[in-house]
Amino acid sequence: MVLTKPSAFLDNPCLTREDIEKGCIALLDPLAPHTSKGGALIDIGSTAAHYDLKAVALETFARPLWGLAALLNGGGEYEGAERWIRGLANGTDPDGDEYWGAAKAKDQRMVEMSPLSYAIALKPEVFYENQSDKAKKDIAAFLESCIGKPMPDSKLKQRRS
Repeated sequence: MVLTKPSAFLDNPCLTREDIEKGCIALLDPLAPHTSKGGALIDIGSTAAHYDLKAVALETFARPLWGLAALLNGGGEYEGAERWIRGLANGTDPDGDEYWGAAKAKDQRMVEMSPLSYAIALKPEVFYENQSDKAKKDIAAFLESCIGKPMPDSKLKQRRS
């Protein structure tokens, strides 16, 4: 894989469809060397996150799906998409080393279910339908793990001086 240079994003005028596709790929490509063998864990180094490392790796995996799913749905192609397809199966496999873990009350995992669900809803033939029967069950069980639990508080808390 030839990695796209950051300038494809930073210097991108974002005026045409081609510009947007190049920009999206320029955001996805740098994640490749930080992606685990199974594709579910992306480690970009130290973060200021206040939740466990598997949730951080899930966040780093899930957020790019907003762009990748839209890119693929719009007719674009991305040769690295297989990392996310494989990662979705491995991250939701409770028997696997890369399992993200089931959601708990007010868990960051619940927040990251939005881009996962978006990708599956937008491109089911890419992210869901070509998965094994076991992976399909695992994906569904992972997404269902948030049902009935309180969502994380996303209100901005004001500081008192």
